[in-house]
Amino acid sequence: MGETWRSARVGLMVLAGAFAVFAVYRYVQEDAAGGESVEYYALFADAQGLIRKSQVVVAGIPVGTIEEISLDNGRARVTMRIDEDVPIFDDAAVSLRSVSLLGEKMLEIYPGTTGGTPLPEGAEITVGGEAVGAGDVMETVNEV
Repeated sequence: MGETWRSARVGLMVLAGAFAVFAVYRYVQEDAAGGESVEYYALFADAQGLIRKSQVVVAGIPVGTIEEISLDNGRARVTMRIDEDVPIFDDAAVSLRSVSLLGEKMLEIYPGTTGGTPLPEGAEITVGGEAVGAGDVMETVNEV
Protein backbone atom coordinates (compact mmCIF):
# COMPACT_ATOMS: atom_id res chain seq x y z
CA MET A 1 0.00 0.00 0.00
CA GLY A 2 2.83 2.39 0.87
CA GLU A 3 4.50 1.71 -2.50
CA THR A 4 1.27 2.52 -4.39
CA TRP A 5 0.77 5.77 -2.47
CA ARG A 6 4.36 6.82 -3.20
CA SER A 7 3.88 6.11 -6.93
CA ALA A 8 0.63 8.09 -6.95
CA ARG A 9 2.33 11.09 -5.30
CA VAL A 10 5.17 10.99 -7.84
CA GLY A 11 2.63 10.85 -10.67
CA LEU A 12 0.71 13.82 -9.25
CA MET A 13 3.92 15.81 -8.89
CA VAL A 14 4.87 15.09 -12.52
CA LEU A 15 1.41 16.24 -13.67
CA ALA A 16 1.62 19.40 -11.54
CA GLY A 17 5.09 20.15 -12.94
CA ALA A 18 3.91 19.65 -16.52
CA PHE A 19 0.96 21.98 -15.88
CA ALA A 20 3.28 24.63 -14.40
CA VAL A 21 5.61 24.46 -17.42
CA PHE A 22 2.64 24.79 -19.79
CA ALA A 23 1.24 27.77 -17.81
CA VAL A 24 4.60 29.58 -17.90
CA TYR A 25 4.93 28.89 -21.64
CA ARG A 26 1.48 30.36 -22.33
CA TYR A 27 2.25 33.41 -20.18
CA VAL A 28 5.53 34.09 -21.99
CA GLN A 29 3.89 33.76 -25.43
CA GLU A 30 1.40 36.56 -24.76
CA ASP A 31 2.23 40.09 -25.92
CA ALA A 32 4.20 42.21 -23.46
CA ALA A 33 1.24 44.49 -22.74
CA GLY A 34 -1.35 41.77 -23.17
CA GLY A 35 -3.49 44.16 -25.17
CA GLU A 36 -4.17 45.04 -28.76
CA SER A 37 -1.39 45.74 -31.22
CA VAL A 38 -0.85 47.41 -34.60
CA GLU A 39 1.13 45.92 -37.51
CA TYR A 40 3.88 47.79 -39.38
CA TYR A 41 6.78 46.68 -41.55
CA ALA A 42 10.27 47.80 -42.56
CA LEU A 43 12.55 46.81 -45.46
CA PHE A 44 16.17 46.02 -44.61
CA ALA A 45 19.13 45.18 -46.85
CA ASP A 46 20.23 42.59 -44.25
CA ALA A 47 18.10 41.06 -41.48
CA GLN A 48 20.76 38.67 -40.21
CA GLY A 49 20.40 38.11 -36.46
CA LEU A 50 16.67 38.89 -36.39
CA ILE A 51 14.24 36.11 -35.58
CA ARG A 52 10.50 35.87 -35.06
CA LYS A 53 9.46 37.05 -31.60
CA SER A 54 12.56 39.26 -31.26
CA GLN A 55 11.85 42.42 -29.28
CA VAL A 56 10.91 45.78 -30.70
CA VAL A 57 11.79 48.62 -28.32
CA VAL A 58 11.26 52.35 -27.98
CA ALA A 59 13.77 54.08 -25.68
CA GLY A 60 14.84 50.66 -24.38
CA ILE A 61 11.30 49.66 -23.38
CA PRO A 62 9.76 46.58 -25.07
CA VAL A 63 6.69 47.67 -27.08
CA GLY A 64 6.25 44.78 -29.51
CA THR A 65 7.66 41.79 -31.34
CA ILE A 66 8.74 40.74 -34.81
CA GLU A 67 5.99 38.65 -36.38
CA GLU A 68 7.48 37.65 -39.73
CA ILE A 69 10.63 37.99 -41.81
CA SER A 70 10.28 37.44 -45.55
CA LEU A 71 11.92 38.34 -48.85
CA ASP A 72 10.43 41.29 -50.77
CA ASN A 73 12.17 42.19 -54.08
CA GLY A 74 15.61 41.30 -52.79
CA ARG A 75 15.17 43.00 -49.41
CA ALA A 76 14.19 41.60 -46.02
CA ARG A 77 10.64 42.59 -45.11
CA VAL A 78 10.32 42.56 -41.33
CA THR A 79 6.73 42.66 -40.10
CA MET A 80 6.29 43.76 -36.49
CA ARG A 81 3.42 44.18 -34.05
CA ILE A 82 3.54 47.25 -31.80
CA ASP A 83 1.32 47.91 -28.79
CA GLU A 84 -1.56 50.13 -29.91
CA ASP A 85 -0.98 52.60 -27.08
CA VAL A 86 2.47 53.48 -28.52
CA PRO A 87 1.97 56.31 -31.02
CA ILE A 88 3.95 55.94 -34.27
CA PHE A 89 4.11 58.99 -36.54
CA ASP A 90 4.88 59.37 -40.25
CA ASP A 91 8.49 60.47 -39.59
CA ALA A 92 9.24 57.38 -37.49
CA ALA A 93 12.41 55.39 -38.10
CA VAL A 94 13.55 51.89 -37.19
CA SER A 95 17.06 50.50 -36.83
CA LEU A 96 18.75 47.21 -35.97
CA ARG A 97 20.53 47.02 -32.63
CA SER A 98 22.75 44.25 -31.27
CA VAL A 99 21.50 42.49 -28.17
CA SER A 100 24.50 40.24 -27.59
CA LEU A 101 27.96 39.43 -28.85
CA LEU A 102 26.50 36.26 -30.38
CA GLY A 103 24.81 38.24 -33.16
CA GLU A 104 21.25 38.41 -31.82
CA LYS A 105 19.49 41.61 -32.86
CA MET A 106 16.39 43.59 -31.97
CA LEU A 107 14.58 46.51 -33.57
CA GLU A 108 14.66 49.96 -32.04
CA ILE A 109 12.02 52.45 -33.13
CA TYR A 110 12.21 56.20 -32.98
CA PRO A 111 8.43 56.89 -32.95
CA GLY A 112 8.63 60.24 -34.73
CA THR A 113 7.63 63.77 -33.83
CA THR A 114 4.87 63.98 -31.26
CA GLY A 115 1.88 65.76 -32.74
CA GLY A 116 2.76 64.68 -36.27
CA THR A 117 0.56 62.63 -38.57
CA PRO A 118 -0.07 59.15 -37.11
CA LEU A 119 1.22 56.32 -39.29
CA PRO A 120 -1.67 54.11 -40.46
CA GLU A 121 -1.73 50.41 -39.62
CA GLY A 122 0.13 48.26 -42.15
CA ALA A 123 2.38 51.14 -43.27
CA GLU A 124 6.13 51.03 -43.78
CA ILE A 125 8.45 52.48 -41.15
CA THR A 126 11.57 53.99 -42.73
CA VAL A 127 14.89 52.32 -41.90
CA GLY A 128 16.97 54.94 -40.09
CA GLY A 129 20.29 53.15 -40.16
CA GLU A 130 21.46 49.62 -40.59
CA ALA A 131 23.82 47.98 -38.13
CA VAL A 132 27.38 47.20 -39.09
CA GLY A 133 27.85 43.44 -39.39
CA ALA A 134 30.81 41.36 -38.23
CA GLY A 135 31.79 40.86 -41.88
CA ASP A 136 32.02 44.64 -42.39
CA VAL A 137 34.24 44.97 -39.30
CA MET A 138 36.54 42.19 -40.49
CA GLU A 139 36.76 43.76 -43.96
CA THR A 140 37.77 47.09 -42.43
CA VAL A 141 40.36 45.42 -40.19
CA ASN A 142 41.83 43.60 -43.21
CA GLU A 143 42.18 46.91 -45.08
CA VAL A 144 44.28 48.33 -42.26
